[in-house]
Amino acid sequence: MTIPMPEPVILRTVMPDDYRYGHVYGFTRRQMEAYADARVREVQQWQPIETAPKDGKPRLLFARLKSATASTIVVGSLIENEWLAQSYVGQGKAVLVPSHWMPLPPFPATPLPGPVEPTT
Repeated sequence: MTIPMPEPVILRTVMPDDYRYGHVYGFTRRQMEAYADARVREVQQWQPIETAPKDGKPRLLFARLKSATASTIVVGSLIENEWLAQSYVGQGKAVLVPSHWMPLPPFPATPLPGPVEPTT
């Protein structure tokens, strides 16, 4: 689905030197913010895996392990024509069979507080 651009509105009327009226068309801030919000919502929805970029960057996937039958949400990347789960150092290769993807959400604007000391 593609979000249509809003309809331009008259921002102001101008009167040139020859006294004929003219209009300056454009978009209000509210229109542009609503359009941007709609585009973000559109992008942040599950999309068929066939539409996923093939650039090796991590994506949020709805996938199952190749050896499993149940799917779950996992972060993975397409590497050498295989979808692989992002893993920790030392963890084995986990080949995925994804059905859907979406971009990863942005990182939080404020970091979490530092480590919490245990209480006794």
